[in-house]
Amino acid sequence: MEPAARQPRDRAAGAWQWARTAGTQRALLDAARTVFVERGFANASIAEVVQRADSSVGSLYHHFGGKSELFIALWQEYQHAQEEAASKAVAQARKAGVTDSLDGYFARRLGQISRLGAFLDPVADKLIVAVALVLLVSRDPRPLIVLTAVVIIGREITISALREWMAEIGARRKVAVSQLGKYKTILQIVGLSMMLYRAPLLGLQTYQIGVELTVIAAAATLLSMVFYLRAAWPDLKR
Repeated sequence: MEPAARQPRDRAAGAWQWARTAGTQRALLDAARTVFVERGFANASIAEVVQRADSSVGSLYHHFGGKSELFIALWQEYQHAQEEAASKAVAQARKAGVTDSLDGYFARRLGQISRLGAFLDPVADKLIVAVALVLLVSRDPRPLIVLTAVVIIGREITISALREWMAEIGARRKVAVSQLGKYKTILQIVGLSMMLYRAPLLGLQTYQIGVELTVIAAAATLLSMVFYLRAAWPDLKR
């Protein structure tokens, strides 16, 4: 047979072999995950893994080298999935933060303001910030991070309740969103985005810079709360 005629067959055979190898590795990883969860790493055996994967001991050692290597492969897979999830979260948070001011500007410019939009805009900002803070505290429960999260979330709850009460007495304008409030939201979005990204970027310690920005945002959050409470104080004393 001519070499040119053999090439399509060789490529097809290679593709089939690759698909089979990938399928075997996937089956072994899925089986190992299940067995490790059920039995624990120390008590799990190679025989249980290959039986669950419907494979052989030789195949497991060929693809991974042993039980420890299987665990490392699972950990790397998990880490990669978390990094992808974090990257998507950062992209969404950054998009929401960067476009927040533009959204409001174009809505006013084009006359597309609605009551529903006016209600949902600040709610969306607060939800993004609160969810990001909860996720970060679950990964980094240091006192500074916890305190920052408590200050920011606690302030948002307090001011939301204050605005609702002021609206009931017809004095909502006294606690309308200030310029400082807008700045602190931008600081929060940028800082939290950098903390979610975590990985160093261009030699910069992204996570630490994000922590510092978020702490500054928490301070601005408290300061804006003081201004709102001062504006509402005459009505609160009645």
